[in-house]
Amino acid sequence: MHITSLRRWSTGVSVLIVFAISLFIFWLKRRFTQPISYPAGQAIIRYIQLHDQCSEEEAYQRLATFVKRHVPLDDWPFVDYRLAHDRQRLLDLAQRMLMHNPDEIDEI
Repeated sequence: MHITSLRRWSTGVSVLIVFAISLFIFWLKRRFTQPISYPAGQAIIRYIQLHDQCSEEEAYQRLATFVKRHVPLDDWPFVDYRLAHDRQRLLDLAQRMLMHNPDEIDEI
């Protein structure tokens, strides 16, 4: 092999290595900077059940407690009513709160 062809080969390999490393870094950034998607609706309840090993009723009670921590004291009867009669609205309210406080999903 000539020195010239060896240099070309070395340069080509170097370019391929740099390209591969760039692709890998791009993939890592894309993978770890995607927005966190939180469960919606019933999936929040299932998440609480799995995370805390509790029943569905206990999961709803924990969700109501989470909502109560984020609403004024005057609105607590509203949360209790939603827990007893309109759980879908309670789930919607909790989901909106999680959008504003995403780190608190594990505190439910």
